[in-house]
Amino acid sequence: MNKTIIWTKRAKSQRKEILKYWINRNKSNRYSTKLNILFGLAADSLSVNPELGRITEVENVRQKIVKSYKLFYKVIESEIFIIALVDMRRDPEEIRKMLK
Repeated sequence: MNKTIIWTKRAKSQRKEILKYWINRNKSNRYSTKLNILFGLAADSLSVNPELGRITEVENVRQKIVKSYKLFYKVIESEIFIIALVDMRRDPEEIRKMLK
């Protein structure tokens, strides 16, 4: 049975900011549209196989890489909470603080 995907407010905001960044940078929404589809497909794949992502240092948090972004999530019973979506080049300490 597939698990329900729930994007937290923070993850939704981060996703929106990433997509806006690429629209402004490229002066087109083409890449953002493709990237948004990839984010959705990654979440859908977790719905089917929640253990697909790698285990992180933070308890009960896993990560899935999508292009140059890390999608962090927690599995709680029949739901998967997407808790953060961050650029892989960000400071690892900053990411750890965000996930706690």
